Amino acid sequence: MGFWVRMEEGQQTSDTPSIVAVGDVTDFYAERAEVLADFRGGSRDLVFVVHTRQGQGQGQGSIRQRELRWTPDAGTETDPFSGNWVHVAVSHDLEANELVMYVNGNEEVIREDYERGRSVVEADSAIQIGGFSDGTAPAAFDFDEFRYSASAISSSQAVRLANESRPCNTGLAGFEINASSVASVCEPLPIQITAINSSGAQVADYTGTVDLSTSSGNGNWSIADGEGGLTPSPDNDNNGAAQYQFVDADEGQVTLALANELADRLTVSVVDSGVQVGTTSDPIQFRENIFQIQSSDSLGTDFVAGRDHQVEIAAYGRGQDQECGPITAYDGAVALKAWLDRADQDPGGEAPSLDGSGGLPDSEPGSGNVDVVFNEGVAELPWQATDVAQYSLNVLDDSSGIVQDEEGNPLPVSGQGPEWTVRPFAFHVSVPDNPGASSPTGDAFQAAGRPFDVSVRAVQWQAADDGNDDGEPDGHETPDPTNRADLSDNASTASFGASNPAAELSSTLVAGPPNPADPGLTGMPEVDAFTDGQGSVTTRFDEAGSIAVQALLDGGYLGRPATVRGRSGFVGRFHPELFTVEAADGAFEPTCNNFAYTGQPHSYNPAQAPELTITPKAYRAPGTAPQVTNYRETWQLLEAGDVSRIFPEEDADNGLDVSVDQAPEGDLTPLEDGNMLYQFVGDEFIYIRTEGARIEPFTSNLTLEVDGVDDGDAQLMESQNPVTLDPAGVEIRYGRISLGSVYGPENVDLIMPLRAEYWDGERFRLNTADESDVPPAESGEGCFQYSPWNEEDGGDIQIASQDVADNVRSGDSTAETYGLSGGQPKSGNEILLRSGRDPVDPDDRQSEVELLNVPDWLKPFDSDGNLQNPSATATFGVYRGHDRIIYWREVQ
Repeated sequence: MGFWVRMEEGQQTSDTPSIVAVGDVTDFYAERAEVLADFRGGSRDLVFVVHTRQGQGQGQGSIRQRELRWTPDAGTETDPFSGNWVHVAVSHDLEANELVMYVNGNEEVIREDYERGRSVVEADSAIQIGGFSDGTAPAAFDFDEFRYSASAISSSQAVRLANESRPCNTGLAGFEINASSVASVCEPLPIQITAINSSGAQVADYTGTVDLSTSSGNGNWSIADGEGGLTPSPDNDNNGAAQYQFVDADEGQVTLALANELADRLTVSVVDSGVQVGTTSDPIQFRENIFQIQSSDSLGTDFVAGRDHQVEIAAYGRGQDQECGPITAYDGAVALKAWLDRADQDPGGEAPSLDGSGGLPDSEPGSGNVDVVFNEGVAELPWQATDVAQYSLNVLDDSSGIVQDEEGNPLPVSGQGPEWTVRPFAFHVSVPDNPGASSPTGDAFQAAGRPFDVSVRAVQWQAADDGNDDGEPDGHETPDPTNRADLSDNASTASFGASNPAAELSSTLVAGPPNPADPGLTGMPEVDAFTDGQGSVTTRFDEAGSIAVQALLDGGYLGRPATVRGRSGFVGRFHPELFTVEAADGAFEPTCNNFAYTGQPHSYNPAQAPELTITPKAYRAPGTAPQVTNYRETWQLLEAGDVSRIFPEEDADNGLDVSVDQAPEGDLTPLEDGNMLYQFVGDEFIYIRTEGARIEPFTSNLTLEVDGVDDGDAQLMESQNPVTLDPAGVEIRYGRISLGSVYGPENVDLIMPLRAEYWDGERFRLNTADESDVPPAESGEGCFQYSPWNEEDGGDIQIASQDVADNVRSGDSTAETYGLSGGQPKSGNEILLRSGRDPVDPDDRQSEVELLNVPDWLKPFDSDGNLQNPSATATFGVYRGHDRIIYWREVQ
């Protein structure tokens, strides 16, 4: 993290005031990083301290504290305790065990202290400013431009942090004065003044007032290109002094004109006295006869490599009559000597051409090397640069004799233009092996969090890439890659990199779900090493989707304001690296009140279905991988069928065989944050009913497994495979339905006993838990139900002989279905039989009665081991009752 800070010792309210603290607490690792000022015992130290604890949970484990301590020189400009703004950047690389503090971009030689056993003030993941998280160690200070990075920063990044921002003011660090070193006494000299920050970038919102002056005290000022106000106006006092008020429309840059009729040598000073910032130009020589060189192009002094730039060479002079004006005798082609004066920062690349002259030399040639065609003293011709550079143009006419002295002797005429900086047109940004998918159905690039390389190449201008001729690549000002100039075939600017420029990388999510997370590239990646105009860097992106990567040079180039950018096409598709799961075992649901029969299908409790919370994760090695929250909507490729399940074949306790009627798939529900809820639904489990399965009641123990979560890109984390779920079991009872044989007089209805029974380990007992109404309540849906009507009437009773019939109840017209009460028929719902003879025959009559539509899990086995319907015998006209009475009969 980095920030600007200043403080006054008298304002402090603690001996060790905390400036900023970043806290993080997890189950296995706790850390708090602080930057604090330590005034104990007369010390004046700035301290970077990291507390770590390794152990299980807060308040446990061993504690370690590591400190870096810097003592500033008291009263110097880098002393934050004397009220000076100082930029502080600190970096902690846990894996490399590196702790670094940078002050104003410089890595300090700092004392390191290691201590153990110190108490740690617990902090959450929040950033605390001005005190610890518990409210202790308060501080009073000025604080600005806080930047936090999710990864350790390099020394070059620390320098950039210090240079690219300024605290608590307009950002003004100085002015750039760009003018020719040679000027004419006959024409005002254009002088471009640009407000810049410490990194050389133009301060577009600067609106200060500047004082203008010349070292000679000569000259008058006017506005050549600016929207602000000049004081005095007009300026005709010839004292070299004036004021200019910048306004918003100037965007921090104005071109003024200095007229000076004296052939003297002077410098120009520009000062903002309000913030005490100023700049003085290089010397400027005013002459009576010169070539004045300036840009006449629509882009002004913004020279772009590969683009023809129009420049003007104008001959001005003062004649023997002391009158000034263009030297109109320069008319037609004149052979001029032309050469470059390269600046100290010039990268020494390929020389430019002036109107097709070929590469200009770096020193005065022996003879004229450029034919310049003048029109009454003025020539306009193209400047052709194919490489980045910083130089000024020199021209000399020492052979034409057009200008002569009073005796007719030829006079040389020379001129030097202002310093020009040629920048790259743009950056071509590419990512190797990138399929460029723009939708969730496009080809996968790689997992989120995986490192990938970004290549950045500084390129030349092409007309096809700049339709409006503004010097910027078409479509690269916005992140949308769909309508963007293709820079892949642009020639490189081979010398870009010789001056160690840095292109800052950033990314924008350009294809993803609605309201996506866009964390950007991790850390603060930049390309700061270019060879032949090309460099690369490795970075990461931690989310799903496709991005566009931008390379931006916005802090000036070769000490001059310049902006160079370029964006990639679609980079993606990024997808999760793996899935982690959190399992909830759930529970099975009884089918009949609180149990299920052996052989009866039973399933999950709908309110407690076994479920998995599936979380898509990015790649991390090592460490905790972040969740991929963009894995939703159409970017969620996982479907319910992509979850592979393994079902049990037997009970884990007693080994009884189990069959499972599997649903095709479970339910997969998005949870809006990238997580998904997978629930087991629709599967039915059956304990296979055999004679060998006849055991005492038991609680089921069935284990489910998930051995695959695979969307085609990401899979279940290997260490979790397989995932085991143990749903809470239900009581399983081996049961049957039994009928009892009945007998009695031929004129009395018989009730045939019906019982639901279960095996208790020794014998069948009445299953009093089999009880339900009709229609049954939800808990009793799996209990036994029957219809005591003859099958011919729509019931479940089959009577083998016509000698016995069911007794249709009075008022009953259709067959009905009943449930049991305590395992037996309720009163009035019994199987009621009568003699089938009419008139009643006193002879013996009997018939086999069979109960139909009994589910298999309640049917008894016959002697061959086959399932059969429950049955019994009904007999009329048999002996019953008192041993001296055959039967009771009323005599008519």
